Amino acid sequence: MIGLDVAATELYKEGKYNIDGNSFNSDELVEYFDGLVSSYPIISIEDGMSEEDWGGWKKLSDKLGDRI
Repeated sequence: MIGLDVAATELYKEGKYNIDGNSFNSDELVEYFDGLVSSYPIISIEDGMSEEDWGGWKKLSDKLGDRI
């Protein structure tokens, strides 16, 4: 099983998450995580969204909260 500690606050600048040269808004990052959870045995995502991104947290919880 895999647990991710994303530390997303460190990746969040001006409303976007910047990961390896890619830029994601909250919706796109949630979809990215959904793809990872569907492909790998991920059971936990810690700090998946920025501490300032309350809307993103809700989206992440709604999408994956019953799977991880």
